[in-house]
Amino acid sequence: MYKCPGCDSEINLDDVNVSADIALCRACGQTNSFAEMSEESQVADFKDLQMPKGFRVEPDFGDGKSLVYKKMSPIALFLIPFTAVWGGFSMWGIYGTQIMKGEFNLTMSLFGLPFLFGTILLSSICLFSLFGKRLITMGNGRGTIFSGVGPIGWKRRFLYQKSTKVSVEYSAVRQNNRPVKIIYIRGGSKELKFGWGLKNEALEYIAAFIKNEANKN
Repeated sequence: MYKCPGCDSEINLDDVNVSADIALCRACGQTNSFAEMSEESQVADFKDLQMPKGFRVEPDFGDGKSLVYKKMSPIALFLIPFTAVWGGFSMWGIYGTQIMKGEFNLTMSLFGLPFLFGTILLSSICLFSLFGKRLITMGNGRGTIFSGVGPIGWKRRFLYQKSTKVSVEYSAVRQNNRPVKIIYIRGGSKELKFGWGLKNEALEYIAAFIKNEANKN
């Protein structure tokens, strides 16, 4: 299965000209290099890859394994001072002054709710960029993908077998007007997509780990 890098629509093999290295997307009309699309869909052999910084492999569930990825994101250098200034001033100006005066202003409190939710969201992102981890656990045909800080986070489960397809492909998400690559897991359970925000090196290593463990099943 191949997807258009521009709009993420599936490209039928009838619209592929291998000799001319052209793949036509009928959804958006864009032509793509079939060779580049094929390379994006292939996953390297896990044993041939060098472990990037921030990764470690741990035994789990008997014959199963877990891949842990912990690395501080550079975005923390910007987000932490921004959140401290923006959230601190807004929270003090809206709620701190009420506490100091011992008065409750319903209109001001309601007005401050978006700023409160924004501060909580930004604070959560700061914590994840500093202490967050991604954990991929696989064993006995069952896999779990966890993203969060400590025990708090987002967990997704999937089933896998030897025929499960794992690939790194372009998604519909764009950054600087360019599609972003993520990991696709197909087969054994419903299609699972994850890995937004990770560098290509990390995506390739995680995908190779999942494929390697699936081949053992």
